[in-house]
Parts: sequence; C-alpha cells; structure tokens
Amino acid sequence: MQTQWQKIGGVAAFFEAFAYIVGFSVMLTMLQPAGGASATPEQQLGHILSMSALFKAWNIVIYVVFGAVLAVLVIALHARLASGAEMLMRVASAFGLIWSGLVIATGMIANVGLSTVAKLYIEDPRSATVAWRTLNAVQDGLGGGVELVGGLWVIVVSVVALRLAALPRSLNYVGICHRHGWCAHPDPAPWRTGRGFRHRSDCLVCLARDCVDIASGGHWSGA
Repeated sequence: MQTQWQKIGGVAAFFEAFAYIVGFSVMLTMLQPAGGASATPEQQLGHILSMSALFKAWNIVIYVVFGAVLAVLVIALHARLASGAEMLMRVASAFGLIWSGLVIATGMIANVGLSTVAKLYIEDPRSATVAWRTLNAVQDGLGGGVELVGGLWVIVVSVVALRLAALPRSLNYVGICHRHGWCAHPDPAPWRTGRGFRHRSDCLVCLARDCVDIASGGHWSGA
C-alpha cells in the first residue's frame, strides 16, 4: 500500500509540475493583452472576456484540477514521511489540505465571477472592471496574494525531510528559505491576470523534487 501511494504521489507531483508549464505558457502568450503589463485594467478585462472560454479552462486546470491533485500529493507525502515525524506531518498535511481547498475555491470563484462580470461589462465596462478587481482581491485573500498556508505546508515538510534526511538537503533549504520569503513579503505588484498563479510558481522546484523522490520510492541522503 505504501509503495502504491508513492507511485500515485509521483504521478500527482508530475501533473502539478506539468500544469505549471502549460499554465505559464498560456498565461504568457494567449492570455496576455496587447501592451502586456502596461495595459489598463479595462483593457485586461476586455481581453479576458474576449477569450473567456480559454480563461475558464485555464482556471479549471491551474486551480480546480491542480487543487484536487494537490490533495493527493499531500497524502502521499504524509505517507512518505509520517513514520519519522508523525505529529509534524499531521500539522503539515493539515496546512496542505487547507491549501488544496483554497486553491480549488479560488478557481471556482474566478469562473463564476467572470460570468457575472461579463454581463455587467456590456452595460458598464468601468463598473465591470471595478467588480473584477474586487473579485481578484477576494482571490488574493484566499491564497494568491501571500500564499501563507501553502508556504507553511512546504516549510514544515521541508523541515521534516531535512531532519529525516529523506530528500536532498540543499532542496530542503530552498523550500524553507524560499517559502519563508513569500510568507513574509507579499507581492505589492498591481492587479493583473493570473497573479495568484504566479505566486504559486515558486513551489515548482519543490514539486519537481517530490516527483523524483516519490516516484522512485528511494531515500536521498546527500546535500
């Protein structure tokens, strides 16, 4: 059963990393409005609405499906590390599962909110833009602006793995330091499409690490 969960966790981690690659590619190409970051909020919203089907599909992949698969990865890591630090991994897994729920909620709110904003945009683009920015603030509060919950999960898992010498030591330090930086210093950049998704991108290194280790079922001991 343990080996089976390691394989399932490895597949989940590979999917998470793949979702980032696809998500970034779409975000930086098709979802970028003319003018890029210099585009006004009204122009950004107009571009999103013109590609609403793609935007909703993008949200489903990088938030809803990502969050669901994240829950599997959390359980797999728990099974992988809990034998050496049961209480710490209970804390870590609690944060991980909460983060999974927040990520799913973020994507669902974005898609439902976009449908409402689209109707308002026909009558009053300015009011629609205000509503979309307000909606984006809610998304950021759930997990896009600071990523506190996800950061705590990665930090605790990295600490446990470091203590058990279960994963590469250097990457455990990366997980601790990098995620601590995001928790302590939220991004003050102005609103723009996919900001919360970019804030989750610093987990990609940790996820890639998990891919190799979980799928192999081996124990790393080096630095």
